[in-house]
This record gives sequence, C-alpha cells and structure tokens, in this order.
Amino acid sequence: MSYYPNVYASQTGPLLLSGLDANFNFAVDIQSQSLYAAAGGSSDIITATFTPAVTALVSGLTLYVRAATANTTTTPTFSPNSLTARTIVKNNNQALAVGDIAGAGHILLLQYDGTNNVWELNNPTSASGGGATGGGSDQIFWQNDQTVTTSYSITASKNAGSFGPITINSGVTVTVPTGVTWSIV
Repeated sequence: MSYYPNVYASQTGPLLLSGLDANFNFAVDIQSQSLYAAAGGSSDIITATFTPAVTALVSGLTLYVRAATANTTTTPTFSPNSLTARTIVKNNNQALAVGDIAGAGHILLLQYDGTNNVWELNNPTSASGGGATGGGSDQIFWQNDQTVTTSYSITASKNAGSFGPITINSGVTVTVPTGVTWSIV
C-alpha cells in the first residue's frame, strides 16, 4: 500500500474546505489507479508522467510503471513528473542486475526510500526465479549470489531463503529480526 503524508497533522486553525476538496479528489485519483504510468526515457534513464502529478518524493511513496525496455546497466534511474532522477535499487539498497527490469510490459513496483534517496524495485526479475540458461524457456532454477557484499536487513514478518554456501564479507551484517527465518539450503 502506498504512503501519503497527512497534510493536516501540523495544521493550526480552521481547515479550508477547498483544501479538503483537493485532497479528497487526489484520494479518488489514487483509488482509481492513476498512479500508474507508462515509462518514457530510455532503458536506464526511466521517466513517467503521472496524473495527478507527483510533486514531491516522500518515503514510502509507491508508483507503478509499465517498462518499455529492459535495464542494461546496474544503476538505472527513475524520475516521476520531471522530479530529480534517483537510482533504482533492490533488496535494501543493492544494485540491480542487468535485466532486473525484464523489458516491455514489466509492471515495475517502485517505492521511494527517502533515507537513501533511491527507488526500491520491489519486483525485480532476478528475485523471481529463472536466470539459468539452456535449451528451453522454462524457469526451473532459482539463482542467488554467493557473497553478501552489502549489509542487509530481512523485512520483519517475512522469511528469506538462499542457496549456499554463502559468504558474508567482513564489515557486512545480515540482520534477521526476531520471529523471522533465513534458511540457507
């Protein structure tokens, strides 16, 4: 679910009806799926124009973008409504793999991380199986890296799995919250 700030939290005095109407109309637009747009730009400099316009980047803001092409670098950027372009990452600020944006038609679920000033791709293709090559098109194999090079926190209320052996680089931590399981097979 997308996060939208409470614009009235710091309001003092009476609330203007015109302000309530504008925000109610924005909420209606959100519920009618208008925070979805087709990608513009290029494979690694992605843009999109949303109606209503995205006017500020707020932590937790979630947008849906229909990709036009696959990413060809590990550091593609995204800019909604001509705002400052920010790098797209995955898995808690890790670089994308080439092809994590699968190509034309891939609906990107992008969530803004204001702490790191990046867009988190919540549905990269490399995290959904496949990747091994062979004679067929079936996606039977799940592949993961063998070395953890960046600190990572597994999301609370989720479990994680990896195929090992796994090496965690010096100075890097993997945080597994209470009640969460990380299985290495």
